[in-house]
Amino acid sequence: MTTNEYEEDETIKKPKYFCPEPETLIFCSPPVDHSFKKLSDLASYTGSSKKPRVCRLGRLPDRSSNNRFISRSLWLNNNRLKNLTDLYPFVEKFFDQPEALGWLDLSFNEFCDVSPEILKFPNLRILYLHGNKIKALTPLATLRDVPTLRYLTLRGNPVEKILAYRLLVIALLPQLISLDYALITDYERGTRIPECAGKKIIDQYRPQAKHKKSF
Repeated sequence: MTTNEYEEDETIKKPKYFCPEPETLIFCSPPVDHSFKKLSDLASYTGSSKKPRVCRLGRLPDRSSNNRFISRSLWLNNNRLKNLTDLYPFVEKFFDQPEALGWLDLSFNEFCDVSPEILKFPNLRILYLHGNKIKALTPLATLRDVPTLRYLTLRGNPVEKILAYRLLVIALLPQLISLDYALITDYERGTRIPECAGKKIIDQYRPQAKHKKSF
């Protein structure tokens, strides 16, 4: 059924947030917004009664019968976080379905690496890490184990100063379709990475070819 047919059929009860394309379903409910709260850790905040911000979005997401939010997006940007210890308990406290988290905004914090805690969210598609303190490519290898990840931001981290940074990240995380708000092209995927640009770092994460026995 097309969008127009959906709108014209009065027998269908329209949801408050109608998203006709499957790719945009992640945005159908407002994010749970804990941005700009000067958070330095999530453990102490998890047990508190503090509520998500409303001013940026105008409303909170709907709640389920267990009084948790029905949302797939979490904003933790513009805080003072240095690690993601207790991220899952934090999400579990506020979200009806923690494992369904699809968009995580961690931009403008103080992260130096990518915590394995990210791996507890098997449906993560969008991850914002711009404006942090990630200096090397190696910490990003953790994200290879998030096969659903499609959109990643890293600009504003020291790592972007590495020669051929964009090509290296694309090679390291082949599941991405967008990096730093720019779609990844076939040309970029096929471009050879110079030896001087850290190609050895990428090669160590690629499957090793099996050598044929010689007779």
